[in-house]
Amino acid sequence: MLLIVLAGNAVLCFVGWELAGFSSWLLIGYAWERPPATRNALFAFVTNRIGDAGFMLGIGLAVWSVGTLEWAWLAGDGSMGRVTIRLLAAGFVVAALVKSAQLPFTPWIGRALEGPTPSSALFYGSLLVHAGVYLLCRMQDLLLQAPDLMALLAAVGLLTAVYGSLCGLVQSDVKSALVFATVAQVGLMVLCCGLGLFPLAACHAALHACWRAYQFLLAPAYMHLVRQPARPSPRWLANWRWGYTAALQRFWIEPLASSLLTRPTLALGRDVRALDERFIDPLLGAPRDDEPAPARPAGDELIRGHGLAGRALFAFANRLQALENRLLLSDGGTLGRHLRQLGHYADTVEALLEQPRYLMLMVMATFVVIL
Repeated sequence: MLLIVLAGNAVLCFVGWELAGFSSWLLIGYAWERPPATRNALFAFVTNRIGDAGFMLGIGLAVWSVGTLEWAWLAGDGSMGRVTIRLLAAGFVVAALVKSAQLPFTPWIGRALEGPTPSSALFYGSLLVHAGVYLLCRMQDLLLQAPDLMALLAAVGLLTAVYGSLCGLVQSDVKSALVFATVAQVGLMVLCCGLGLFPLAACHAALHACWRAYQFLLAPAYMHLVRQPARPSPRWLANWRWGYTAALQRFWIEPLASSLLTRPTLALGRDVRALDERFIDPLLGAPRDDEPAPARPAGDELIRGHGLAGRALFAFANRLQALENRLLLSDGGTLGRHLRQLGHYADTVEALLEQPRYLMLMVMATFVVIL
């Protein structure tokens, strides 16, 4: 996060952007032995790759159209066309909306609560969820040149604020209620950015980060601190059957996102694994899991090659063994005969050095060299 804030250009900011997202993914899947944790980590990982693609699109368009990646010069000198400005800004806007969990990319932050509570406080209460707002504030000069894109930002921020408020009213656990309250507040920050109130959005982000981090860290103690039952949903929402059901189901955005992102990714992973097991492993010689364990070969044959690569290595090993037998191990081998003769000479020298007079001579020679 410090790298994101202190970076003076888009590339260095993207490095911090990726490191923060990678850390978030690791913490969501911290309890890797639990299938829900790994599924939620995958969901968050795939969703954030959309934002990374937008960030990379913005970097590429900046190099092509502006010729620099410094934040101070990214807005250009006024000579860029309307389409170029909107495409350049749209890439960074998509990255900001995904990282700050704005509609339609909100579902991933609810899955991110699978991680430990301290990581939730850091990433989804104070730091990471405000990175998108910080990026929008960085892009102020560029966004002011695209008023239609700012209108879109205002609409997305308003809808997200309403969505987060309604979903937060029907949550039954503290962390979920806090994270949807966070989404609503960040939606208001994006709304301020869309209205051109960038200083107000920055001040709101700083104040909200401090307060929300404190609330998340205190979340496990609420059940001991609060002596009364949780407040029920407002009467107007409870009497509004369709609205209450939609808020309870989070407006059915999560199943839709899971169908569009997680399921295709898992299907692709299964296809790649099947290709690896049925084609790559036999080609490289790795035994398949469904094969029975081979019986121990008779005689001196201790290794059996699998697949094309295994058979080739096995044939090469047989050739090397034959060469070794001919040169070293056979009785009439030339190299073996010379080695045995050399060993005989070494034994003779060793026997001479073991005699006392030669040993004293070696000690005296050593003292002469030292002196």
